[in-house]
Amino acid sequence: MDCRKISGAPYTVWTAHKSEEVKLIQGDPKNYASSKEVVRSFCEICGSPFTYRYISKPENIFIPVGVFDNPQNFKLTEHIWVSQKLPWIHITDNLPQKEK
Repeated sequence: MDCRKISGAPYTVWTAHKSEEVKLIQGDPKNYASSKEVVRSFCEICGSPFTYRYISKPENIFIPVGVFDNPQNFKLTEHIWVSQKLPWIHITDNLPQKEK
């Protein structure tokens, strides 16, 4: 539900990376703690969400697929937080579905 409220969309598609593999080449995203477990960042100019990190796992970083120039190059691997999907969202592929 947090991703839905942050993005304004019914769901968000994230890409997962190791933090050391991500290099920011322009700008300085602003960070904020959206919960006790999560720090998010966003563009201070346009407000677009930029990253999602678990405080307990700083080695991982999640970036919304929509910020990339070629999001079609990513391949979906699983659906998470399906326990919070809206009732009119129907998942019709055979990818793994995780409640959280």
